[in-house]
Amino acid sequence: MTTGHDISSDDARRRTHLRDAERIAVIGMKPEGEAGAIPAYLQREGYDVVPVNPSCDEVLSVECVDRVDHVDGEVDIVDIFRRSETLPEHVDEI
Repeated sequence: MTTGHDISSDDARRRTHLRDAERIAVIGMKPEGEAGAIPAYLQREGYDVVPVNPSCDEVLSVECVDRVDHVDGEVDIVDIFRRSETLPEHVDEI
């Protein structure tokens, strides 16, 4: 069965986007758990990681912002560490 959609081209686009991205805003980033470990890995790999969490002052030695639309400058990727039911409240800021 063919769908007319080339999945390998989607994978290539994702890899290119990740390779070319420089700045990642992470909604729900915090010092502990996966919401801290995964952004820490991204930071070690050279990405400029911006924590987005109104409940924290600083994560990974980077000042937190309350919302994605409060980040100064361009954001290439938005990574979200929130429960799925909270996602609608972030749509407008993203």
